[in-house]
Amino acid sequence: GNPVGQTEVTFKITSGPNIGKFYSNVSDWLGEAPFSYIGDGGLGTDTIVVWADYNANDIKDPNEPEAEATKTWVPHTLSVSPTTATNPLGTMHDIEALVKDSNDQPVSGIPIYFSITAGPNTGISDGPNDTNFNGMSGFRYDSDGLNAGTDTLYFWADVNRNGTKESWEPEAEATKTWN
Repeated sequence: GNPVGQTEVTFKITSGPNIGKFYSNVSDWLGEAPFSYIGDGGLGTDTIVVWADYNANDIKDPNEPEAEATKTWVPHTLSVSPTTATNPLGTMHDIEALVKDSNDQPVSGIPIYFSITAGPNTGISDGPNDTNFNGMSGFRYDSDGLNAGTDTLYFWADVNRNGTKESWEPEAEATKTWN
């Protein structure tokens, strides 16, 4: 058939980790109504039901054509480099975090959080620092210049950008020895 413009199109996620998300858009002169969303419900497969909502009541009526699509959310990966390093007391330490998607492609705009969970500099933290167009985010810190030992550095990627560490969000560790 011919494209139909100026028709309300409704998108509803009916199952999966993002169940309940709902969006409407009016089709353009090509009959297209774009839809995008951020998956913040975790990993899994969303089922998206789409219909031409002729009467704009946000309810799928029997006479309204529909289609179905799925979107599978897979984990991102987080790596850090270097994973181990040794520096003299009082110097700076630089470390890079890299986020990639399931296709091994860098992901920009992902907030990275950093903290030292053990060692002479326990309690130092930073973030969020968003990944750049290469999927990277850098961190720098220095020792207090007084206490030798090994720091355990903890990183996590806030994939759903809500500021809370979810069990499915990637994390990485590194160690830094000061002598």
